[in-house]
Parts: sequence; structure tokens; C-alpha cells
Amino acid sequence: MDIDKQFKALCSKWALGKPANVREMMLSTGAILTGSAALAVMHPDRFEPGDLDFFVASSGLDALTRFVVKAGYDLTHKPPHPDSYEADVWDDEYCEHLVLDLFHQGPNPTLKINIVVPHEENVIEAVTRFHSTLVMNYIAYYGHVCLYPEWTNGNMGAAIRNRDSDLAGMEKYRNRGYTIVSVPSDILGIPDGHDCVNCPSCPSNKRGLLRSAMFTPFNGMKKTLRKYEEEIEWALPFKCKIKTNLIVQADLGEGSG
Repeated sequence: MDIDKQFKALCSKWALGKPANVREMMLSTGAILTGSAALAVMHPDRFEPGDLDFFVASSGLDALTRFVVKAGYDLTHKPPHPDSYEADVWDDEYCEHLVLDLFHQGPNPTLKINIVVPHEENVIEAVTRFHSTLVMNYIAYYGHVCLYPEWTNGNMGAAIRNRDSDLAGMEKYRNRGYTIVSVPSDILGIPDGHDCVNCPSCPSNKRGLLRSAMFTPFNGMKKTLRKYEEEIEWALPFKCKIKTNLIVQADLGEGSG
């Protein structure tokens, strides 16, 4: 993956200016780029993202918004055909109090940037709660991070929630040729008779950002993610029953996180 080339293409398409300036803004605000754009840089020939999703803590919101507005975006300019652009669905599960949808004022008014303030002060933690492992990726000022490389590199992922908005989002990726399963199975490379504690593919295992994620740094950056982030741990809402080799999904009713 040529992260520098792909990031430059994103900055150019969305008229954000020089990649170095965008990364400097991301460093100063703590913002990360998530959603379909962070997946698309891994598979640039498969699809093009329809919008950009920046996640930022409340402390960096004003500076990020000013940067995007200076690049030619505003909150009131709407595209001539609302169905002509893609919009990922964000809701109160992710949003602390604000989701900004900004549209470009230039010759391509369908260009759209979403700015999301999640519940967590550490925005990377919000990525671990996305609707499926397929979109648990992000771009920071230091490079690209994929939380489930063993599955995402194989164009596969596991669904985490089953609400209507989540199902619509996952269907979008299935239409792009990805496989998303509701319950982890052999398609995700989980061996029969595995040892849950020691099997890296077992979804019941607790994952760690530093020990489990795949990190691709920008040119000139350190090659170790530990230089930029502290460990973050999470677990998927699945239980693995070793004796029957059956993996089941936990109860994920409305309001579960």
C-alpha cells in the first residue's frame, strides 16, 4: 500500500490542499480520517469513497472546522441532487453532540466532508465500535492503521451490530465486493478446534492496537506505532464455545455499544 500516494489523491479530490498541510492539521487537532476513505486506500482499485469522515475530539473541533471551511466548504451549500452523493449514517451511538456535514462551494458541489465528535476523548476508541471490522481502519498524521488486517486484507469482515442503519452501511460494502458475515465462521480463517486464548483469529480474544493492528507509516515517519500511540484494548461482542467449535454472537439489541 502506497499510503503517501493514496492520501495525496484523497487530498486532491476533496480540494483540501497539500497533504503535508492536512497532516499538520491532523497532528494539531488530533483528528483522524475514518470510514470508506480509510478502507479505500487499502484497495484503491476496488472503489472510490463518496465522502470523507473526520473524527475529532471536542477540543480539536473548532480548528478542524476552520481548516475545512478555509478549503472551500460550508454547512449550507447543498448538492443539486441529494441522491448523487454517498453518506455514511452516523447516529447518537457515535455522536457526542455534533455531526457536521460540509459541502464544497466550488465546481463540484457533491464533495462532502463529515466531521464527527464521538463520545470518546480518544477518537481511536470510537473506531473499535464501528458497524463491522471491515471499516475499523483510520488514517492519522503518522500513517494508516488497520485493526483487523488478517480479515480486511482478504476483503472480509465480521458484523458487530444489526440495527437497520448498520445493515444499510454493510450492504454498501457488500455491493462493492466485500464479504461481511453476521457471525464469524471458517470464512474468516478461524481454525477448527482452536485454542481461544492463543488463536489470533478467535473473535472472543481481546485485541490491542499496538500488538494486533497493521501500521503503514507515511514516508519519513517512525515504523513503530508505539512511537505515536499508547495501547488501546477492546473485544468484539462474540463468545467462542471451544467444545463445540461454535462461535456465537452476543445479544446486540438496540442501544448496545
